[in-house]
Amino acid sequence: LKRAGLDRYEWRYIDRIVFRGFKKYKQTVEVFGYKENSNNNNLKLIKLFHQGLEHYYNKDWDSAIKFFKDSLKYEAIEHSIDLNPSAVFLERCKQYKIKNPDSNWNGIMKLNKK
Repeated sequence: LKRAGLDRYEWRYIDRIVFRGFKKYKQTVEVFGYKENSNNNNLKLIKLFHQGLEHYYNKDWDSAIKFFKDSLKYEAIEHSIDLNPSAVFLERCKQYKIKNPDSNWNGIMKLNKK
């Protein structure tokens, strides 16, 4: 995405993932398309989702839940909870609210299987 030109596309951060067999995390993103083809719903989704992520990484679960609930309204994949980024983070926040992660938690998810 950086090589293609960040400013040419509408995109959002998704997750910080350590893929199986690797030690360092990779920041995953979702690309919506060229900026000149932007639509208002995608722009709202990106803004709300990024605000949710900011609160998520700061362990402010209640605020993150609010933003992820709002971003959920603009997601293209509505019914698949495991493919819908807003639903995935909303569920994580609810779980972390019940049981806080360790003090060394940094929001990075490790994938143990392909």
